[in-house]
Amino acid sequence: MASLKRSLKKIFAPRPPDEPEVFRRVRECLKAGQGADGLKLILAAEASVKALPEWHHLHGLCLNLVGRHEEALRALGAAVDADPNQTAARTLRDHLACVLADPVAAKIPTHQRSWGTSLPRSTLLGMQQALHNYKYRGVPMLKNPFDISIYPLLLWQLKPRTLIEIGSKSGGSALWLGDMMDNFSIDGHIYSVDIVRVDTVSHPRVTFMEGNGRRLETALSESFLRDLPRPWLVIEDADHAYETSSAALKFFHPWLRVGEYIVIEDGIISDLDNDPQFNSGPHRALKEFLGQHSQQYEIDGAYCDCFGYNLTWCTNGFLKKIQ
Repeated sequence: MASLKRSLKKIFAPRPPDEPEVFRRVRECLKAGQGADGLKLILAAEASVKALPEWHHLHGLCLNLVGRHEEALRALGAAVDADPNQTAARTLRDHLACVLADPVAAKIPTHQRSWGTSLPRSTLLGMQQALHNYKYRGVPMLKNPFDISIYPLLLWQLKPRTLIEIGSKSGGSALWLGDMMDNFSIDGHIYSVDIVRVDTVSHPRVTFMEGNGRRLETALSESFLRDLPRPWLVIEDADHAYETSSAALKFFHPWLRVGEYIVIEDGIISDLDNDPQFNSGPHRALKEFLGQHSQQYEIDGAYCDCFGYNLTWCTNGFLKKIQ
């Protein structure tokens, strides 16, 4: 890394004779690639040398060498604050700040979003095949790596007290979501609905229910829904048919409040089928629903595009109610 080499070059330049001996020893460690040993020396002498700008620079270099980049960034920032003429420290600080910065993706208005994924087709097909064999705690889960990473972000941000899943399959996803709630100390409960109620999996935070995604009122009565704690997260992951996705969107629309989410899974079928019109069942339902409620919902690109444009099986499927 060029910025690190420049910083080290300055560090190894001739030093003033009155410099603390520990700094020379730390430089020898850095020269030998022994960042951990240098870090120990720096920390042992911290009380007597911390006031010196060079201490922060050396501290940052040692931290960077052992992979503690966030701490290195802070130490290098302190070096520059103490002595603005430390150009080598500034260069490395700026490089780390750029590398560690959160990616900023342009927010694409819902009506301007295209419907396909940016995932290469060969990778898409390989992942689709693999997910059919993916299990969580021994139970088939049918989730891809992107959504396994995205859902925890949404759970942590929203902290839903009620999560309604339409489509239980084997119960693996409900089991996983229940564990995520436990891990995040979310005081919530999951109601997982399927035509065939799951009875082989159990979790204290999950209630498996029998119900048809196209006739949700038979399983989720008004009196039942009215008392469920907020906020809600709804996940529709049933049979991927237009009729089911559309029915779920229409059913939950009057119940959802501002800031809550409904996720329509498996729009990715459009890409799997190489459909240039992107008319998979979930996509047809989403297009129709958003056309009717364009002012009330937005596609949340923070989740759809977390790892790249529509790198999720829920392509354009993370809907946030905004009014």
